[in-house]
Amino acid sequence: MNSTSFLYGLRYIITFILLYQFSLLFLVDPHASALSTFFPAPAFILAISFVQGLKVLPLIYICATLASFFDVPPWELTSFNWLHILRQTLTYGLSGIVLKWLLGSKIFCIIHVKTLWSFIITCLVSTLISSMLASALFYHYGFINWQNIHKLFISFFIGDFTGLLMFTLLAFWLEYTAYNRNVRMQFLLLKRSVHSLILVHCFLAISLSAGLFILVTLKPELATYHYLLLLPVTLISAKYGLKSGITTAFIVNLFVAFIFIYTETTIYTVTEIQTLFAVIAFIALLLGTYYDNQKISNERLRNSEMMLANLAQKSSLSELGSTIAHEVASPLQAALTTSQLSIDLLKKGKDVSRSLLLELNQDVEFALSKAVQIHHRIYKGTLAKEALYIEEIILSSCVNDALRLLSEAYTNNQVQFKGIDSLFNVTIKADRLCMMQVFINLIKNAIQADATYVEISARTSHGYVEINITNDGKDIDNVVADRIFDSLFTTKKDGFGLGLSVCRTMLEGFGGKINLIHKEKTHHKTGATFQLYLPTVNTLS
Repeated sequence: MNSTSFLYGLRYIITFILLYQFSLLFLVDPHASALSTFFPAPAFILAISFVQGLKVLPLIYICATLASFFDVPPWELTSFNWLHILRQTLTYGLSGIVLKWLLGSKIFCIIHVKTLWSFIITCLVSTLISSMLASALFYHYGFINWQNIHKLFISFFIGDFTGLLMFTLLAFWLEYTAYNRNVRMQFLLLKRSVHSLILVHCFLAISLSAGLFILVTLKPELATYHYLLLLPVTLISAKYGLKSGITTAFIVNLFVAFIFIYTETTIYTVTEIQTLFAVIAFIALLLGTYYDNQKISNERLRNSEMMLANLAQKSSLSELGSTIAHEVASPLQAALTTSQLSIDLLKKGKDVSRSLLLELNQDVEFALSKAVQIHHRIYKGTLAKEALYIEEIILSSCVNDALRLLSEAYTNNQVQFKGIDSLFNVTIKADRLCMMQVFINLIKNAIQADATYVEISARTSHGYVEINITNDGKDIDNVVADRIFDSLFTTKKDGFGLGLSVCRTMLEGFGGKINLIHKEKTHHKTGATFQLYLPTVNTLS
């Protein structure tokens, strides 16, 4: 045996001697060491086997046997003594291995509800098996008759189960502390996690529960109200979590057990008092775990919200750049095309009239001025929330401005426009630049959808001007239609997915809105119809 095994063995012997003596403090029957209100040993066997593995089970078995009968030489122990400890060691040692397998982790930490229920189910099954084996063993050796075997089974079952609920977390903490060999650090961490206010509240809860049980003991007619001592433990568990809750439950159970044993009260049976202890510990575990789990979930949610806010800020700047590039592209393209036309005419040496050059130059200036206005509007509108410039405008003028910038595109694609002449009589109150951008986006989309014509019509309805922009291009399927106004959604390989999203945002800025009308509601076989609603002059004035 090496020094490490010797130290482990010495530590386990001391541990199980202390546990055995602890159980003797709470014996229900001084002549029957098997009948105690608490059995802490199973919790320590489970924790040790979980942390150390199967290899320590023989060492645990020997140490537990020597500690349980330390006043008797090993060679004088009966087969019952050896089998009794073997039953306990194997059952709870293997339950530690099973629990480790269920959790899929080398660390036992009840912070998730799934972990809690895995632990509770493991405890129930192992306690059931252990109690059945213990009852069979006691019956086989004649320590109990058949008529009373069920009482022994219940006492073992509730006692072991209560011990597991009460002592397992303590056993794991002590085992991890000893395993890491940094006791000072573990105690410092424990000290930092406990606040004075929590200590005061736990002390008050313990005092209240113990006081209630003393009152019930002194006045048996109040015995039916003993369940009230659950309330302080419940409140601590729900307010401060698992550590505070299970510690409070642990101390409350010790106080109540001490009062029950040493006052020799008869108002409760052993089974009833053991059941009370189990319920107190179970409530502390359950509520404390749910509280800790909710606390962790809230913390993760806050972290996620902070990350999303950070990403949203970066995304806003990125989307701002994309929006500027997208919206400025049309006037810049028009300026480039017109400039290139002027250069080509001059290079060819043809006689170019002064009036034509002036007209081309005016087109370039118009396009560049619109590009500068768009850039300024998007930048200021996004970062400074500048108000839109609302004015009375004739609808046809906005459409003509848009067509002026898109002249090359619709001319090359031979797209015809219908209904523009009828728009001279329609006056709206809106932002001219925004309206021009809306028409540019909708007309450009129609051209890119291989439309041969674009029809624009308008009518007044209930204080709004209803504008329908129809094309006979490619159909828009329902999936795309549902997301067509979403930012960054696009069906184009080189698209930004900003055009229609920006249109909707701009229109909503001065009380307008835009919708895509399903072709089933129109009389057109192909293409798309976008419907704009804009406030009339009278509506906004």
